[in-house]
Amino acid sequence: MTSTQPTLEAKQAVVDAIQRAAQLAGGDRRYLELAHADLKMVGLELARHLEPGEVASLCLPAEVAHDGRYDPGMVLLLDKRAVIAWFEGTLRVTKRSLAFTLSDISELATVARDRGRRSVFRQAVTFAVGGARHEIVLPSEAAKGLLTDMVSGVLSGAVTFQP
Repeated sequence: MTSTQPTLEAKQAVVDAIQRAAQLAGGDRRYLELAHADLKMVGLELARHLEPGEVASLCLPAEVAHDGRYDPGMVLLLDKRAVIAWFEGTLRVTKRSLAFTLSDISELATVARDRGRRSVFRQAVTFAVGGARHEIVLPSEAAKGLLTDMVSGVLSGAVTFQP
């Protein structure tokens, strides 16, 4: 977790990436509510990880699996890296994040989930980085699963965004 304050450019890059994902979601009201709520909680945490010159392609709400739990958060897809951030707790909120390069992903799969904490979550992207397994559950009902396919494509290197 980085402790520096994000630059104005980094904050704007996150907002732009959220807007691109919202366009793909087609203005789905529930999706937009999730994105807005999660941005307020972990947006600065995501922006702290951006380095000068990095291109932020998409940022979307996700439930992040860790320690046997699923907590609300977001995933930010960059040109060569990804950042996941989440928050735990209600009264005492703890924010966490993890940044990794896309080339370090050794396994990637999309799996169906019976249910999620939030009603629009249904599909998960699982991946391994440095021997550790990670999972993010995405709002697959928004845009009929297109967002899940897009995230999987970026993480695998099959989909790229140009500035």
